[in-house]
Amino acid sequence: MIRILAKSIRENKKYSIIVPFLVLYESLAGAIVPFLMGNLIDQGITKENWSYICKLGTILLLIAISAIISGTTAS
Repeated sequence: MIRILAKSIRENKKYSIIVPFLVLYESLAGAIVPFLMGNLIDQGITKENWSYICKLGTILLLIAISAIISGTTAS
């Protein structure tokens, strides 16, 4: 079974190695966003800490953009 799969992977070896990592990153990014949003609300919005809001908002934006890029690249 593995030999049959290895023959079909031969021409797409690079992509078959890269794609699982891109999908893993997209999944982890999607899982970490709610935790960061909770921190943004607890530490930033309730305490009116504008510098923290801007910093974490920028981080969330970068994570979201990179997850979108990794998801479209994986597909």
